[in-house]
This record gives sequence, C-alpha cells and structure tokens, in this order.
Amino acid sequence: MYPPSEDEARAVGARQASIDQYKGLLGERDSELGLVRRNYGPESYQWINLETDLRNADDKCDVIFARLQRLSDGFQIRARWFVLAFVALAVLEMPINKFMIDNVMRTSNIGSYLVSFFATFAMLALAHFSGHKIRQVKSAYQEKVYWSYVILAGFLMAILALFVGALTIGRAFFSVAGPVTAGRDIFAEIGKQIASAGGPWTAFLQALQVKDAFFLACLNTVGIALAFVAAFVNYDSDKVYQSALDDKAKAKSGLMKLFRRYIKKVDVIERKYAPRLAVISAGHSAQNSKVVGLKRLRNAELDADDQFDITGLDHTLAATRAELTRKYRQIRSDDEKPATGHAADLPTISQLNVRDRRG
Repeated sequence: MYPPSEDEARAVGARQASIDQYKGLLGERDSELGLVRRNYGPESYQWINLETDLRNADDKCDVIFARLQRLSDGFQIRARWFVLAFVALAVLEMPINKFMIDNVMRTSNIGSYLVSFFATFAMLALAHFSGHKIRQVKSAYQEKVYWSYVILAGFLMAILALFVGALTIGRAFFSVAGPVTAGRDIFAEIGKQIASAGGPWTAFLQALQVKDAFFLACLNTVGIALAFVAAFVNYDSDKVYQSALDDKAKAKSGLMKLFRRYIKKVDVIERKYAPRLAVISAGHSAQNSKVVGLKRLRNAELDADDQFDITGLDHTLAATRAELTRKYRQIRSDDEKPATGHAADLPTISQLNVRDRRG
C-alpha cells in the first residue's frame, strides 16, 4: 500500500472544509429557526397562552359532558358558511322589500339597494338571535330556566311581526293604488289602512288578499323561519356547554392561525438556506468521491470519513418538521391534550441540534 499522495491530501482537506462550511451554514439557519420558534412557535408566550386556554376549555367541556352525559346537540356550522347563507337569503329577499326603502329615500338607485340589503339582513339576524335565545332558554347543567330569554325573544319576534306586517300592508296599498301613490308617505298610508280596517290584524289579513303582498309576506316569513330554526341547528341547547364549546373553538382557531404563521416562517428559512446547503453538499460529495477513488488506486481501506453523509448533520429541520406534525395533530384532535408550559413534552431546538461527533 502506497502512502497518500498530495492530491489525496488536498482532496481530504477540501472535503473537511466542506463539512466545516456546511456546519457553519447550518448554525446560521438553526439560529433563525430557534428565533422564530421563540417568537411564533411553541416557546412563544402567545402559543403557550393559547395552549393553556385550549386545555382549560377542553377540561371544562369534559366536566360539563360528565354532568350532561351527552355530546353537543348543535351541528356547529362554520361561521363563514353561516354568514354566506345569510347573505344569500338577504339578497333573495332584498328586491321585494326595496319598495319601502325607495319610498322613504325618494329614490331608486344603488343606495336604496344597499339599504334594503342591510335592512333585510338585520331582520334575519334578529330572527336568528331570537332563535338562539329560545334554543337556550333552559340549562340542564345549571338546572334553571332563563325567563329573561323568553321575554327578549318575544319582544324581538313582536318587532319582526310588526316589520313584516307593515311591509305587507304597504305592499298591498301601493299595488292596488298604482302610480298615483308616487311621492306619498308610506307610513302615513299604512296608518290609514290600519285605521280604516279597524285594526292591524284585520288590515294584515286584507293585505294578504293582494297577490304581491301575499308573496312578500310568505317570502319574509320563510326567511325569518329559516333564520330562527338555524339557531336550533347551530347551537347547543345548554348555554353553559355552548360557552365552553365556543371558548374551545376560539382557542383552537387562534392556535391554528399561529401554527400556520409559524410553519410559513419555517418554510421561508428552509428555502433561504436550501440552495447553498445543496451546493456545499454536492461539493462534499465530489471531494469525497475523489478521495475514495485515490484510496482505491493505492489499495487503502476506506474509513468512516469516506462513508460519511454530510446531510446527516441536518438534525434540526427534520426535528422541527416532526414537531410541527405532532403539534398539528394535537391541535386538530379532541382526544390529545396540548403540552403544558414551554412545550414540556418536546425538546428545545438547541437540544434537537445534535452535533456530529466530528464537531
């Protein structure tokens, strides 16, 4: 066996320089990973507080569940789909209610359409709020009846009935009277119709005989009924249990937002350093291949240095990805509890950054 040549010695030196350069660049990247972990990740105060809130809300749900012995009887429709359905319903009802807005505003333009939309949306929101209160009028957990909810819901439904009745009577009058009513005060005309009929109920029944007014009353009533019943679908029947479920959903949503922000930061750092690390890794592979080739020419045995994979030095990113996977499963699962304190069940970034024995 011949002694190492100068070319082999230079190749070995270049190979070691690649390793040192790779470690230095990993150190820079791992420092940035540690910083975003402390500012946005599991070691940040916001993350810890949200995990604590989620854990407390989850424990509260468990306590109430043990008392009620049932899961939530609410369907829990996502807020964005709920709002979208309300907007669609308001858009559907807006044209039939617009005539009153046109009369009040003395115009028929985009402004009256917008006012009509918001007025219809407010009507549906009141109906839904009334349904929410009626839905939770009795608490099995506290074993009490909230009579104030009954009074409030009754008051709101009376307002809605007055609103629909006025729209129906007004629609009937303007449909029968025709163009000669242009510019006349609609509220005064509604009052006259009620007075001439001998009362609001009689005036309403008479207005229903007009086709346009009957269609308006039916569509508004269906919209109110749908908004009212939607509360029975979307909310649990127990006020306390619903509050605990809302707290849990809020904490989980906040934690997921922070999680997404954290993973984006990790992705940015990975993309920032990946090209340079790849270049150094390719250079190390080339130098290592040269060393191995020269050793074989002189029949020298290969050692651990010749079989070393430089990418094996990158422990931190893989550990961060594994941590992100575990955290995601914890956040999304109702069965797993998040870790307490400063991510007590997980090692810190500095502990994950295991250095090779060669360092």
